[in-house]
Amino acid sequence: MTTAKYIVTTLAILVFALPMAAQVQVAVVNVVPASMSNETNRDSEPNIAVDPANPLRIAVSAFTPDPASSGTGPVFMSTDGGTNWDIRTILTGGNRTVDTTIRFGGLSGILYGGIIRSDNSTTDVLRKADFTINGAAQVLQNRASDDQPWVEAATLMTGAAPDRIFVGSNANVNPADIDQSQDVATAAPPAGMATFAIDGSALCRDAPAVHASIRVRRLGAKAPRAPRTSCTFVDRRPEVRRGPAICA
Repeated sequence: MTTAKYIVTTLAILVFALPMAAQVQVAVVNVVPASMSNETNRDSEPNIAVDPANPLRIAVSAFTPDPASSGTGPVFMSTDGGTNWDIRTILTGGNRTVDTTIRFGGLSGILYGGIIRSDNSTTDVLRKADFTINGAAQVLQNRASDDQPWVEAATLMTGAAPDRIFVGSNANVNPADIDQSQDVATAAPPAGMATFAIDGSALCRDAPAVHASIRVRRLGAKAPRAPRTSCTFVDRRPEVRRGPAICA
């Protein structure tokens, strides 16, 4: 395994702010557990998720096969802030996945995923209530002809505090889609998942970027509306000339 590949695919850089000093301490950590230290797989395209409700809980996905061939793909996981690592087999679609992104809900601790299955190349949107336990995550949605799923999740800070999820993908029928649910944490599959077409033209051939929408109001202004979590897609290319599309 080359040095460059080793750095890109098996190292997570965890940054901790020192509370009493204007310095940053950086720890370079090998996320591959000692039990797998002799593996030579193509552990490429890593994606990292940190639980906002408990930053000691970290999950990392990559093109890593399950060494036990359980039929589910693994994620690397830590519950002590990255000091110690292990794997949990939770991803559907075979002993490893292809394109994979993962995110925790804001307060729920639930891990969500958007993956390309290795057994049939379709896309699964996943929900795993406890990522520290082996066993396949729940499939909330399965779609054909999608590519490069990118998942974002957050907890709405009003009412019953539901989790919301948005999964941007390159859909070959409508080239840019976002699959979404406004209340995804506990309902039975499909848990409100629905598809929002961003752009049906052939120009938008990559997955749209998804991020939280943030509203800022100055002090002294009238009482703000209830906060919401939405997703925003902006395509600034001159040949498209589209503004932001809000899917919430």
